[in-house]
Amino acid sequence: VCRIVVANITKVPVDDLVKAILEHLPLKEDIDEYENVFKFFLTLFNAGHESTLKCLPKMVECTLACLSSLETDKEKMAPPISQLLKGVSSSFTNEFNSLVSALPPDQAQAIGQVLQA
Repeated sequence: VCRIVVANITKVPVDDLVKAILEHLPLKEDIDEYENVFKFFLTLFNAGHESTLKCLPKMVECTLACLSSLETDKEKMAPPISQLLKGVSSSFTNEFNSLVSALPPDQAQAIGQVLQA
């Protein structure tokens, strides 16, 4: 479903698809699909879609899940995760900082490391 939004954001019912996607995150299997999840988040963000802010908690949650998974190719995932978090932290500073400050210290540190990369 993420691929549908990435390929056709202007031609699909994005709000309905966002709701469906968020209900299935973070991924519990098919961890390699995080690549498409982050492309989906980046597509929303780059398009300035109104659903971006609603997705912010799942962006952070998926980042942590992806980075902590032993199955994740972290070298491959680092660029899209970094691009996304840097963008949303800049555009939604207060909301992002509020989310990160509510995380346990080790998770907040992991997010901080992504932002510094």
